[in-house]
Amino acid sequence: MQLQLQVRVQEKKVVDSEGVGDKHLAMQQVRAKVLNAQKAVQETFVSVKDIFEKHNVVFTIGASLASAGAAWAGYTARQMHQKKVEDRLNSIEHAMATVHNLEEEHVKALTSSIGVSYAACAATAGTTLVIGYAITHFHKFFITS
Repeated sequence: MQLQLQVRVQEKKVVDSEGVGDKHLAMQQVRAKVLNAQKAVQETFVSVKDIFEKHNVVFTIGASLASAGAAWAGYTARQMHQKKVEDRLNSIEHAMATVHNLEEEHVKALTSSIGVSYAACAATAGTTLVIGYAITHFHKFFITS
């Protein structure tokens, strides 16, 4: 920020001054500041690069630990979700079993009080089969003739 302000002040001096020598001196100062800034950036890059190269093992171990931590967190989250899903399925299964038992008991109570037997059911089914066959047979007879 301070470098930018100084460059702007120098540019303003170049614009405001009438002498050619002042412009040349100001441009040299701007170039020097730019080169200094460029050198500072390069030195910072080199120093950071050196730190990474010297502590390569530390960064590798740190990255491995971070990866293991992320994997553990994902595994834990998946296990928690699986437990919630299983609990929900168990509650649904329990509710269905309870309702099914109640329905079965209700049907038994209704049928036992009426006294419907298997013989009556078989007779009804047989009669329905005979009537259905007869209707189909005679219907075909009337259509084809």
